[in-house]
Amino acid sequence: MKAIIFDVDGTMIDTEEAVLTALQETLAEEAEMDKSMDELHQIFGIPGKQALEKFGVEDVEKVRKVWVKKQQEHYDQVHVFEGIEDTLEELKTLGVATGVVTSKTDEGVMDGFTPFGLDHYFSAIITASQTKKHKPHPEPLLACMKKMDLQPKDTIYIGDSIFDYQCAQEAGTAFGVALWGAKSREDFEGADYFFEEPQDILQLIKKEKGEK
Repeated sequence: MKAIIFDVDGTMIDTEEAVLTALQETLAEEAEMDKSMDELHQIFGIPGKQALEKFGVEDVEKVRKVWVKKQQEHYDQVHVFEGIEDTLEELKTLGVATGVVTSKTDEGVMDGFTPFGLDHYFSAIITASQTKKHKPHPEPLLACMKKMDLQPKDTIYIGDSIFDYQCAQEAGTAFGVALWGAKSREDFEGADYFFEEPQDILQLIKKEKGEK
């Protein structure tokens, strides 16, 4: 295994509460929609524009901007999952290349990922601003592999949503479920790996390398 490509929200960064609380407030105020957290969770992991379109929002761009602003108001709820940075550091030591494929836009990455200081670990970061099609379409993952000079057989994509899984399937890569973000094995039948915690990724790599 030459490389691991990570999703961001729900995989490296715990943004679920902030993103969905902000969306719930935005839909109530801007579109008079009363959505439960279960309803909102179904769109977690796809680009914001697509999520709003799925809910039938008319002025998508206006509402998206309000949603982004509200997320910033809940920024204190966002944090890096425990063990992620240590895992990225050891992957670097082990010579495993890492990349990112996220449904965040360039702006979203700048505001909601870069401040955590993890960017330097990655050879490529593909955002929703850089491809015409988005997860679950394979284009973003294929673009990341092309930039990193990888083949699907050499790559694991790790994420927490069904959209991540479908993206990996269509791109032909192995898929690892980040159970610390997904919290359930449901919807992931046939996934290649189930990781209970970030350190489990290292155990897989070391096993493949023949290390203890």
